[in-house]
Amino acid sequence: MHTRGLVALCLTFALGCGGGTSPAEPESSSGEERVVVEKPGDHEAQEADEAAPAHTTNKHALDEEASETLHQAEWLREEQSRMKRQLDAQLGRKDVSCASVRETRDEVCFVSERICALVADDSAVASRCEESRATCDGAKAHVAGSRCK
Repeated sequence: MHTRGLVALCLTFALGCGGGTSPAEPESSSGEERVVVEKPGDHEAQEADEAAPAHTTNKHALDEEASETLHQAEWLREEQSRMKRQLDAQLGRKDVSCASVRETRDEVCFVSERICALVADDSAVASRCEESRATCDGAKAHVAGSRCK
């Protein structure tokens, strides 16, 4: 498998682009419907949940989403750094084709765009985009100054 395909596969799993969940399983293999029995007090508990301020629940969900976005951006930055090291190693070897070098450079920049797309709506982690673009620019400059211009 080419490295680009591997990176795309890794990104798909890391970002949950494919949905990330399996299709719902039938609840019963015999096709029977499940009957839900309401316990005493369930209705009151549900009303209390519904009466809770929605903004508290929404803020918690947004905080979790921001944390997950940051985690994904960090993982992608680590992958990008690994690819940049690979590019540097490739440029130091004469037995590596320029096509491979250019492919690795393109992957470094592809990850940069994924990071920027991921953090576009979150100003708290926008610096990850800038950092990843700088890595991409550095990779381009390194290749441009090499035998693989």
